[in-house]
Amino acid sequence: MSANAAHAFGCLAKRALLLAFDLLCLGLMAGIALSGAPARAYAYVDPSVMTYTIQAVAGVAVALSAVAGVAFRRSRKAIMKLLHIDENAKKAVDPHWSEVQDADGNRYNACGTEQYLAQVTGGGAEEGARSEEAGTPLRRRILLALAVAAFVVITLLIIAPFEILAGNEGSLVFRLADAWRPIVLMAVAVLAALTVVLSVLRGRAFNIGLLIVFCFGLGCYLQALFLNAGLPSTDGRPVTWGGFWSQALISTLVWVAIFIVPFAFSRKNRNMTQIVVGIVSVALIVVQSVASVSLDGQVPASMYQVTKRGMFTVSPEKNTIVLVLDTYDTTDMEQLLKDRPEFAEKLQGFTWYKDSVGSMCPTRYGAPFLWTGVYPDANEPLEEFIANRYRRSSFLSDVQNAGYSIGLYTDPVGDFNLPDNERRELIYDKTININPLASEDGTSFLDDAGTMGIMLQASLYRNLPWLVKPFVYFNTDQMNQAMIADGISISDNMPYIIEDTRWFRELKDQGLSLESGDYKGAYRFIHLYGTHIPYYVTAEGEHAGGETSLEEQAQGSMTMVTYYLDELKRLGVYEDATIIITADHGIWWETDPNAEPWLSSPLMLVKPAGVSEGDLTTSDAQVEAYDVLPTVIASMGGDASAYGPTIFEQPNDGRLRRYIYTFTLSNVDLLLKDYHVNGNVADESSWTATGIEWDGTNVPH
Repeated sequence: MSANAAHAFGCLAKRALLLAFDLLCLGLMAGIALSGAPARAYAYVDPSVMTYTIQAVAGVAVALSAVAGVAFRRSRKAIMKLLHIDENAKKAVDPHWSEVQDADGNRYNACGTEQYLAQVTGGGAEEGARSEEAGTPLRRRILLALAVAAFVVITLLIIAPFEILAGNEGSLVFRLADAWRPIVLMAVAVLAALTVVLSVLRGRAFNIGLLIVFCFGLGCYLQALFLNAGLPSTDGRPVTWGGFWSQALISTLVWVAIFIVPFAFSRKNRNMTQIVVGIVSVALIVVQSVASVSLDGQVPASMYQVTKRGMFTVSPEKNTIVLVLDTYDTTDMEQLLKDRPEFAEKLQGFTWYKDSVGSMCPTRYGAPFLWTGVYPDANEPLEEFIANRYRRSSFLSDVQNAGYSIGLYTDPVGDFNLPDNERRELIYDKTININPLASEDGTSFLDDAGTMGIMLQASLYRNLPWLVKPFVYFNTDQMNQAMIADGISISDNMPYIIEDTRWFRELKDQGLSLESGDYKGAYRFIHLYGTHIPYYVTAEGEHAGGETSLEEQAQGSMTMVTYYLDELKRLGVYEDATIIITADHGIWWETDPNAEPWLSSPLMLVKPAGVSEGDLTTSDAQVEAYDVLPTVIASMGGDASAYGPTIFEQPNDGRLRRYIYTFTLSNVDLLLKDYHVNGNVADESSWTATGIEWDGTNVPH
């Protein structure tokens, strides 16, 4: 082999070895990148929690990528040096510096003789002072301000609202696909304003402003990611904030450290601190953007929704009406009649069953039971039961087959685990009011300003330190009420939300009317707020604008119900109507699994068809929630024997009844226990645990 050929072969071998190294590094980089991609989840995982996991993995991937990039570059240089490969070969490379002389032979640098002489003679002090005063150049200020502002806005005004909406579809009227536009609009406006404000600052003011905004964003990010353990659910229940002192202490110390550390580094090297702040901001934007991809596809663009269609209509022929007053207990009714005995005169033809047992609690189990009548099997996981209760129930089909129009006004429907085709087949298509959420005339039902405000409050509740959370606490009903436009005329496609004072106002404004169509009758299931906390309803059924009391809200709830009954009388359909006034469950509070269940007894008032007069009477019959189903079917002329005796046929003693109690903490269903009630529901000795239990931690809410 000639010398030239050997040299060429050697060069080729070196290049091949270098190419192999590059491909190996590329494969490693790809592996790191793929480690941040979310895997398919086969368990029922809350989307907001899932994105935390993705953010953590993506953060590690970003950090590893940076380290790997540096390692790759340096190791490649070492290999090239070892192989005697010059990366600048055949390239025109400028020298690092060159000496330049003027016509007289005097030396000066590229910046000019005067500036060079000033540096040599020490004249740069004045220039340095001017540079310190001027601070960071405008272009760099804009870039840094944009990066930090984008980090804060994406963390607080994009990721937080998006995760809240996507992770709570079962409780909110509007989905992410419906409400993202005003959220993004708010975020863009804040981003532009914050970027401009920071950019116009100069010198020390710019540095202070930049660090304050960055530290706030970093605190929000870390708070949501690591410091929200045990965060109280927003279900309206009173929160004893003093019980979270340890979380508040840790959170406060972390936030203080977040603000101290960057400023301490800035005192030593302002320029480097700003660069690091910008890099970290961009990195966390990337991390959260990767996490947000997991939300894509979880929320369909077009969703069926419980609307108000037919809510204020009844049949001119026969009506079966079930009014469900959330949490309304028998003890609440006893107190009501003690304080306001005149209500007994307004419930003409009704029988009050005082020994009433519920089915399941809370609402997510108790309400759907009243139109399915299905309990979970002993060995059936609860997440499967949620779908199977519709597959095992023929109640809605039986009502439909009786020729009745079905209006199901409630939240939640409890169809989480059903595929779309079964949702429509088993539930939606049987009703007149569960339709795609859309306005026929193009009017938006979403209140943009209200959505912006409540989502900002929700984001602050999630992302701010524990000491501030009590001041931005909200509940789910407030969120729904804020997002839905007020003042819009009643429409068949208007979404229904459980807000009693709004419902009562609309009922008074338009009253009940007779429906048209070829129906033999109407079945209306209307779920109202009842005595559920928070208490904000006056005895007259008005919104107090503040806090009322259990007793006052119980009176206000019954004021609404009796007004509805008066409307039935006005239309002349009261006598032929079967009316059931009940509750999805009675008294219920979050309870530790080691404690005893609350002895609850849901309200049960029933008026059969054919009765329109007579004082309220009481009965000692031992009834339960399941009795609602055969009573409804019998009222329509259907075959009630498939369900069992109606509520009018139950004995006064000797009946074994069933109740499944949910032990919940921080809105997590820890355990469901099966109980038998053998005797009076108010007697603690009547309650016996059967030993059958279900794990509720995987159940979506």
